[in-house]
Amino acid sequence: MKKKGFTLIEVIVVIVILAILMAIAVPSVMSYMNSANKAKYYAASRSVTQKVNVELTKFYTGSSNVKNYNAAIKKAVNAYNKSVTGNTYVVGVQVNFIKSTNNSTKDPLPFTIVDFKENTQDNNYNAPNQAMAPERIQYLTLYFADHANDTISNYTCYTHIYPNKKIEYHSK
Repeated sequence: MKKKGFTLIEVIVVIVILAILMAIAVPSVMSYMNSANKAKYYAASRSVTQKVNVELTKFYTGSSNVKNYNAAIKKAVNAYNKSVTGNTYVVGVQVNFIKSTNNSTKDPLPFTIVDFKENTQDNNYNAPNQAMAPERIQYLTLYFADHANDTISNYTCYTHIYPNKKIEYHSK
């Protein structure tokens, strides 16, 4: 009578081969997933930055109904957050303006806005008193979070460096 089935050695060899394949495949797949996430945040940060530039330009030229820079930026970010189809939202923005375009040291004036979870527009927030054109932005840092049932599962930061529009990626 001929026995059918696999021997213990054959099963162990198959398991070892599968383990080797997994050890090779998992880092590669994770790399693709990370680059896809970076691309998602990169595109989102570009979109938000464009909206912020538009709103700041409207405010600076007087064609906007907002009362200060914070409200203009908040309006742009809230417009983005309302248009998002997934769970990735902007939860904070930090804008650093250059005090003067003639200033050789280009000392930044920090201007931080946080908590964009609520889709409301606050026109009464105290923004910097100096009138600053959008071209005086030294850098704009966007903080993204993936929300699922009011818990943050991922926290990512992108920084747009002006004037060359270079983008740096930081993960927190």
